[in-house]
Amino acid sequence: MADAKQKKLLMVTQAVDPQDSALGFFCEWITEFVVDPRVGTIEVWCLREGEWKEKPQNVTIKLLPKSGRAFAFLSRVMSSRFDAVFVHMSPIWVALGGWWWRLTGQRVVLWYTHGSSSTALKIAMVFANQILTATKEAFPIPSKKVSAIGHGVGAAFTNVNRGARTSHLTFLGSGRITPRKRVIETLNLFSEIVKLRPDAKLIWVGEAVTESDKKYLEEVKGEIKKLNLEDHITLKGKIAFADLPKEYAKADLLLHLSATGSLDKVVIEALAAGCPVLSTNPATKEAIPSAFWEGGLDEEAVKEAVKRAEQGIAPEMRRQIGFQFSLRGLAKRILDASF
Repeated sequence: MADAKQKKLLMVTQAVDPQDSALGFFCEWITEFVVDPRVGTIEVWCLREGEWKEKPQNVTIKLLPKSGRAFAFLSRVMSSRFDAVFVHMSPIWVALGGWWWRLTGQRVVLWYTHGSSSTALKIAMVFANQILTATKEAFPIPSKKVSAIGHGVGAAFTNVNRGARTSHLTFLGSGRITPRKRVIETLNLFSEIVKLRPDAKLIWVGEAVTESDKKYLEEVKGEIKKLNLEDHITLKGKIAFADLPKEYAKADLLLHLSATGSLDKVVIEALAAGCPVLSTNPATKEAIPSAFWEGGLDEEAVKEAVKRAEQGIAPEMRRQIGFQFSLRGLAKRILDASF
């Protein structure tokens, strides 16, 4: 039984599924929240639940039904009581239920890291006590309620064994297959790397989600064929989040040409797993200068990519990244804002 001083926390999210490549990390978040001494019980409302064998005992997961979802959500909001409410990446729920949470004295915190705005987000900003985001560039609307508190990576990345390196170089691309991830630009850079290192391989981990993504995926496949890279590139598609650390551990370098405009968590995950990074995202320069590449995608970039892949990263840098971007530290900062 929870201590009387401990809090009852509601978390609202899209999915609780460790097999989900994009959202599986949220199970790690829940686990880190649970170990905080301020937390007694956690109730999670979500749209989809997968098998989670390691779910902590004091965590309850409740699905929101597909039919009449908004009505069911409001009914549940008005019949439940929590010390705090944490909503992850879904401002619509704060827009729908935030008025009641605020009226009844339940503190509301929204986590949102995305460049796009919406009517739901603007309404949610009215009802949320505080809004948390990873970096200041990751939130689209200026507000005094917004706090940038960084990213967090779990022990699965910091503890994964790198193993012995192979004679050929393995490059990695990670993330949803979408134009913002600049997959085709990555392929073109890699094609130049192959000219310098004919044994090089590239693995892309991530799937095409929307119909627009799927059209872009066909363009990607066409570019691979055009560049005669079929024997060098593997589009691995969707994998379980739990398997991501192993992918980073097998790679010699993450090629990160993403144009999201904010610090991408995959950069931190790679470095925490001991995988060097070559990133052209300006937000990487501000947070982790050693992972940034300021030049163009030219011959010098090719040489630098091969150099970083061959050299690897020092163990002390890997430890520093794990400490600086600790998931437990992030969870503490979120709970500091929630209670």
